[in-house]
Amino acid sequence: MATLEISSHMSPLTISIGVDQTLASASTKMQEHKIRHLPVLDGGRLVGVISERDVNWLASLGTDPATIGVSEAMSDIPYLVGAHTNAQEVVQKMHDDKLGSALIEKDGKPVGIFTTTDALQLCADLLSGKAS
Repeated sequence: MATLEISSHMSPLTISIGVDQTLASASTKMQEHKIRHLPVLDGGRLVGVISERDVNWLASLGTDPATIGVSEAMSDIPYLVGAHTNAQEVVQKMHDDKLGSALIEKDGKPVGIFTTTDALQLCADLLSGKAS
């Protein structure tokens, strides 16, 4: 079987949020774009990732999302891999560590995200013979 590069199965990174934004802004972006993970950037540099689960957890505690910054809720050590990394390696790491996403970089810049939804699509493609 040929090696599957993660960049062939990622979603391009078109939506992100600034580290200085609020949870309310993050929640709005996620809802508008129907996504569950947002890379967090500081001056174009990846500094973390925030998930819908992070936002919902803080909201369940009774906090006001308009007053809490993304930097207070994000995971500041996201799983980051190169664009040419083997997809099987990424999927295995996400499974083993129960990660919801992997951020993909090329030439030191974030270019994509691979989520559990992308992993399920890859599985479906492999099982149907669309990917090899």
